[in-house]
Amino acid sequence: MNLSDLTLSELSQAMQSGHVSSVDIVEACFRRIDEFDNAIGSFVSVGRESAFEQARRLDGERMANGRSGPLHGLPLGMKDNIDVAGLPTTANSRAFANRLPDQNATVVDRLINNGAIIIGKLGTFELAVGGPTPDLPWPLPRNPWNLARSPGGSSSGAGAALAARFIPGALGTDTGGSIRSPASLCGLSGLVPSSGLVSRHGIIPTSFTFDHCGPMARTAEDCALLLDAIVGHDPNDPASVSSPPPRFHASLKSDLKGLRIGVVRHFWERSANAAVGKAMEDALEALKSLGATLENTHFQPIANLPQLRWIIAQSETFNIHLKALQENPGQFGHDFLQRVLPVCLFSGYEYIQALREWGKAIRIMPSALENYDVLVSAALEGAPRLDEHDTLQFLRCNGRFLQTVTPTGPSAVFCNGFDAEGLPLGMEVLGRPFDDATLLSVGHAYQSVTSWHRRQPHLTEGMLAPPVVQSARANPTELRVDATIQRLCHTAAERAGLRLNDTQMQLLYQGAPFVLDMTRHLNYDGSLNDAPPTIYRLQAE
Repeated sequence: MNLSDLTLSELSQAMQSGHVSSVDIVEACFRRIDEFDNAIGSFVSVGRESAFEQARRLDGERMANGRSGPLHGLPLGMKDNIDVAGLPTTANSRAFANRLPDQNATVVDRLINNGAIIIGKLGTFELAVGGPTPDLPWPLPRNPWNLARSPGGSSSGAGAALAARFIPGALGTDTGGSIRSPASLCGLSGLVPSSGLVSRHGIIPTSFTFDHCGPMARTAEDCALLLDAIVGHDPNDPASVSSPPPRFHASLKSDLKGLRIGVVRHFWERSANAAVGKAMEDALEALKSLGATLENTHFQPIANLPQLRWIIAQSETFNIHLKALQENPGQFGHDFLQRVLPVCLFSGYEYIQALREWGKAIRIMPSALENYDVLVSAALEGAPRLDEHDTLQFLRCNGRFLQTVTPTGPSAVFCNGFDAEGLPLGMEVLGRPFDDATLLSVGHAYQSVTSWHRRQPHLTEGMLAPPVVQSARANPTELRVDATIQRLCHTAAERAGLRLNDTQMQLLYQGAPFVLDMTRHLNYDGSLNDAPPTIYRLQAE
């Protein structure tokens, strides 16, 4: 029995039957990490000694009293912005290089109370914001399907480790796609839970408004097992809500009879990627064969929701890290600074106006699912090359995921095929707030009649990761910024208390045109008593 081939639920069943022990599974994880992670770079720290100590203890408890639950004795990885006592939580930033928490995040405590073993911390884009950059002192996570490609982010290490079969499950965080992106690009399953369902206490924040913590694994069933363990109200998280007791795994269904699916087809039909289209058409046929009723719908945004998200999320990131930026901006990497420094150009009233418009959108958006139980569309195309990464692309605000339709509801991604280069493709499923169980059932039923989630990347002994030279940084495009904008940048930086050198000021200049353009889309018409405007139109075709 090759333990690395087994999913979380299969390992749980094997342990229940007595065929394997926790020590066996932990040994298999570290054996594979030792063999391949030098090339893939998914882990930033491991707790080998404590993991084996816990495994031996949990094996003894299982023999004496039985298991404490389906996760008993099973190893997991945590994204490196989630606190685990005794392991560094750096969020892959020099600003947090010496941070060693003495308490667990709430989700970690809940996993441990369910018998799980945290074996290490997984790489992330810097502070869950910066992109894949090779100028930080931690490994640059690679996509196991092609080491020259990105695993997505910002939960990049989790995506890479799961695809490489180093661990059977992990927790990631998602502010605008950070679970869904690596799930799509690495051939995995990932869930962004409904807002407030999972505690964020003990997780380094990115955005107070949009941060989520959620499960990542190879199957929807495994995500359900993890979600059962981590949900629940937490008074330490102001956004946490009271919710029904966990029942996600127990409520999984093997068919989709009676389920109404709205297919947001135009999200992928605009793409020239034929593999994406074929994967989606095949997936829709599979969903139909499972008993679901499918109807094409069209989502036509009226307001520019990705820009609103950007203004809100990045303003909050800037605020969270302002003191460290004031004291020593040089401790942050290129990508983080390029994305965050231009935020000093936003004013308080622009941030508040963006929140107002977003609040109106939230009040209207639930009607998007009046006629459907879930919406389905394509996630991402095949993984991009790491050397083609362009930081400025982030400022262009190309929102890709369906969660702009119902921003407080759950969103999940499941692998639904591969392109001609052998890179994974993903399907996104979006549902009503607190109907996470339906999304997981869609993924579970789909995976019962398909085998994409069973495919494994081919890893070889002694494999080496190719060096990454990002052309956009090595040969930057010259952007002409006039003297007026330069003066505006200097005034904004001074007002924020930033002391920037010439290189850092250039990053601010480069981002300024994008940020200033976002403010022009804000709508200051109307009053607090006005009826919310129509933000979108979703209709059957």
